[in-house]
Amino acid sequence: MHLGIDFGTTRTVVAAVDRGNYPVVNFQAKNGDFQPWFPTLIAKKEERCFYGFDVQEAGLGDDVNFLRSPKRMLTDVGKNSLIFLEEQSISALDLLTEFFKNLYQALYHKSSLKLSEGETLETFVSVPANYNSHQRFITIEAFQRAGFNVTGLLNEPTAAGIEYTYRYGLKKDSRTKDYLVIYDLGSGMFDASVIAIKNHQHEVVANEVISYFGGDDFDQILLSMALEKSGEDRQLSDLESYLMLKESRLLKESLHPNTRKIRFDLRKLNKGLEHVEITVKEFYEHCIPLVEMTMKAMEMTIEDLPEGKSWKDVSSIYVVGGSSPLPIIPRYLRTHYRNMIKKSPYPFASTAIGLAIGCDPEQAFKFKEIKSNYFGVWREAESGRKIIFDPVFSKGITVPDKTMKPLISLRRYHPVHNIAHFRYLEGSSLGVDGQPSGDMTPWDEIFFPVDPGLRSLDNLRGIEIKRSAEAGEHEIEERYIYDSKGVIEVTLADLKDGYERTYQLRRSA
Repeated sequence: MHLGIDFGTTRTVVAAVDRGNYPVVNFQAKNGDFQPWFPTLIAKKEERCFYGFDVQEAGLGDDVNFLRSPKRMLTDVGKNSLIFLEEQSISALDLLTEFFKNLYQALYHKSSLKLSEGETLETFVSVPANYNSHQRFITIEAFQRAGFNVTGLLNEPTAAGIEYTYRYGLKKDSRTKDYLVIYDLGSGMFDASVIAIKNHQHEVVANEVISYFGGDDFDQILLSMALEKSGEDRQLSDLESYLMLKESRLLKESLHPNTRKIRFDLRKLNKGLEHVEITVKEFYEHCIPLVEMTMKAMEMTIEDLPEGKSWKDVSSIYVVGGSSPLPIIPRYLRTHYRNMIKKSPYPFASTAIGLAIGCDPEQAFKFKEIKSNYFGVWREAESGRKIIFDPVFSKGITVPDKTMKPLISLRRYHPVHNIAHFRYLEGSSLGVDGQPSGDMTPWDEIFFPVDPGLRSLDNLRGIEIKRSAEAGEHEIEERYIYDSKGVIEVTLADLKDGYERTYQLRRSA
């Protein structure tokens, strides 16, 4: 069975490949109803963790600790990251693995799929376009440990672009590139991307992401307005926040263009309260600054197009994401971009459907992953008087897939210290001086012994780094390999005597 799985902030959506069709998989909830998603929800009660629909088994009491958006935690995880649930901790990788195991079992026993026991689940998985190699590695590793056979990893805008192309077709003149803007508003993240489409080849050429922003923020706005009108001014408990935000999301998703008032029921929060009324106009006025923020990010992607390209080269803006149907969003977009707007008929499932199409052996879709950040190392210059950033892998390069050879980058030089200290960094952009100027994320620090007398030591941290005349007699080679799983590995070798060490690079905790 071939599947496309979109691991979302609040909902995980699965689409299947079925003889040229790509149906969204339905899951049976605890109340017996079927719904077209698996809840991305983790909770802990006493010593036990609950995942997805099983969270309801926890009893939803005040002693339940929620991790409502597991995907968001990947934004900050490093190699030693621990996720704290109450006073206990679990590694991010183990937590995701257990969540995906629960999803795996639900596909077999609680879904609309007809699976035979032990049937292999060939899976295409999506990730945000700005995920770095470590985030991609953790995602693949957790899926595979859970039992899925991950055959491909694809960024979310490319998957949505494939669904668009499948639904609307290609330009008749396939010799030219067709630029498509993906406007993807999910629950926990906004992603604006430009995809170049030629024949059946899809390539992300520009991307802007607003992390920690999405439909959840509109839910919070509506809840805050309701609390203000009710006069309920206090800190909500974990359970109260979960229940009220769920109520807020359901109310938001029920809005249609003719809705005038929102009745917010607060009795689950306080039995002495009933409901408050909020006009849709009031709510939308609070939402407009957030919508404008997404439009600004979308405009920035156009600025990053190849020289000579602009909005006139864009055929459409494809609006996807589970939070995009909020009526103010397409309405506001149309006032600025008019006939360019196309809405996916399945906004919450567009990415999953695109993944299923992409992994269908009968389809001819091809795609290129583009690295969205610079990855490099800090180096000394001018005899140590200055520190500069040396990009090892540049933003915009094509990430290798399974059919391509890994990317390789080499550096050689004569050291001046007894220990080579490498401090790795990922940055979203570079300034005019070639130094990082945007968002920066520190990665591993590595200490390599140039002095042969230090090579018996496993840990060189804390050993004094000092200039050494003998160090210049050695020649150091750095060999970086970037593979199809998004893993970056470096082999440091002393070419004088053949001594070498290999490290797999990760984000710092």
